[in-house]
Amino acid sequence: MIGSKSEFVDWYALEASLSSQSSQYPSTIRIFQPRDSDAGQTWFAYVWPQDGQMLTVPEPQSDSTGQQRLPPRTPEELVRELSRRYLFLCPTTPLEQTP
Repeated sequence: MIGSKSEFVDWYALEASLSSQSSQYPSTIRIFQPRDSDAGQTWFAYVWPQDGQMLTVPEPQSDSTGQQRLPPRTPEELVRELSRRYLFLCPTTPLEQTP
């Protein structure tokens, strides 16, 4: 897994597609906020649909050395990309209130 030094929040979401193959059960989306200074703006998410096949958004790409790297994403870009595919329902746990 990518992002061992990141903070995250989990959300329940439904597939936005209304096709007959869309799941009626929510997927879990884990959105990661990078904490490493060298991570830059590489926000990413893991998606666990009901079929159990974990997806990474954005999809990792191989660099010139063959290592898997995530293309850079700001939080706005990541949420926009996810929103095209999923309808966010609610966080899986309540978000902490800040004073």
